[in-house]
Amino acid sequence: MKYNNFQSDLKLFLDFVYQEKDIPKVPHGKIPNLFDGIFYSFKLKSVRLFNSALIELIQKFKNDGDFSELSFLSRVALKRFSLHRLPFLNSLDQARFIDVAYNLHVWVCRFFCENFPAKSISDSVKKCLTSSARKLVSSNTKRVVLMMVTHNYLPNLEIWLKCAQMSNQTTEKILLLCLDDCADESTKICEKYPLFIDVLPLNVPNLNKVGNGRDLSFIWFYKIYSTLELARNGVDVAYTDLDSFWVGDVSNMLDNFDTDGDIWFMPSDNMPLVSYFRFGFTCGCGFYFVRGNEGSVLFLEDWLKMTGMMLDDQIAVYQILVENDVLWLNSEYKYSNKCALYNSSHSAHSTSIVLLSDKHARRVKSLDDLDKVSIKPVLIHPRWILDPKSGSEDYFTALDSFINP
Repeated sequence: MKYNNFQSDLKLFLDFVYQEKDIPKVPHGKIPNLFDGIFYSFKLKSVRLFNSALIELIQKFKNDGDFSELSFLSRVALKRFSLHRLPFLNSLDQARFIDVAYNLHVWVCRFFCENFPAKSISDSVKKCLTSSARKLVSSNTKRVVLMMVTHNYLPNLEIWLKCAQMSNQTTEKILLLCLDDCADESTKICEKYPLFIDVLPLNVPNLNKVGNGRDLSFIWFYKIYSTLELARNGVDVAYTDLDSFWVGDVSNMLDNFDTDGDIWFMPSDNMPLVSYFRFGFTCGCGFYFVRGNEGSVLFLEDWLKMTGMMLDDQIAVYQILVENDVLWLNSEYKYSNKCALYNSSHSAHSTSIVLLSDKHARRVKSLDDLDKVSIKPVLIHPRWILDPKSGSEDYFTALDSFINP
C-alpha cells in the first residue's frame, strides 16, 4: 500500500504546529497521519523523502529559534513507535526505523539544551526536599519508599495503599510527594491505612506531566531530583509509581537489595524500544531501588542531567548507559539475572546496576496476565489502565483476587 498523501499531510501538520504554540491542542487526527506517512515511506524505502522532510522541519524550527515544540514531537513519535510495534516491517527494518526515531529525538534534545538552556527548578521546592531529607536522617530513617501524586492520580494512590495493606507492607516508611495542590486530599486518603506515611506538599510551580524543553518543572525530573537529594543524605530509596503494586513480602526483598548492588531497576520491553533491540530489555522506571551511597549518587547526577535533556527518565537511563558503553553480564544475585558496572565520567568510582528478574518485577499487559504470575514477592506494573479515572474498581478487584486467592 502506497501512502500518496505523505508530503501534503506532513506540510499541513507542520504548518499547524508552527502557528499553534500550545502543542496539546494539536488535533489527534493530524499526528497519526504524519506518523503513518513516516511508516509507509520507510516501508517503501523512501527514506530520502522522510529525511528531506525532517531536515526541512528542523531548519524551520531552527530559524524560528524555538526547538521546544520539535523536541516534544520527537518524543511523542518515539513513544508511539516504542509502544506500538510496526507489524508490517520485518525485525531488521523495525530495528533500523526505531534507531532513526531515537537518534532524531536525541539530536533535537541536545541541540535545544545546548542553545536554549532550560530554567532550573524553584528554590522553594529545593528547600522543601532538602529539609525533608534531613528530617529523615535525624530520625534515623535508613530507607524510605518514595511516591509522587497529583490530583488525577489520587484514585491510584488509594488502590496502591489498599494493596500495600493487604500484602502487610506495614513497616516501610513512605514519603509521598504531592506535586500539585492535592496534599489535603492525599492526607485524608492516607489516614485510612495503618501505614507510616509522611505527606510532603511540594506544590510545584508550572508543573508539566512531561518536559516541554523550556523549564525543568516536569514530573520525571522531580522524581530523579528527589531520589538524588535523599541518596545524598545517605537514605536508601525504593521509588514506586502509583500503578506499580507490591505483592507479597517485598520488604524482605528490599533487605536483600541493601547488600547487593547500588541501583536496581525493574525490566520492561519498550520505551525506548531501541533499548529492547540492543539489550533485550529496557530498564523500567516504574520501580527502582537506590542505595544512599557514593556510587548511586554519581549515577543519579548523570541520570538527572540527562532526564532534563531527554524529557523522559527511561530514555535518559538508556542514553547514559549507551554513552558509558555498559556491558550487561549474567548475575548471581538472588532476585536478578543481569547486572552491569557504570563508570561516571567525572569519578573513578563505579556504580553497580542490577536488573530485577521478570519473576519478581514485571509488566502485565492485561488482567488475564496476572494468572501467569506465580512467584511472590513480586512487583506488578500493569499496562491496562492509562487513565487512572477509568476502570478503577476492575483494577482493584483483579489485584485483590491476585493478592488473596
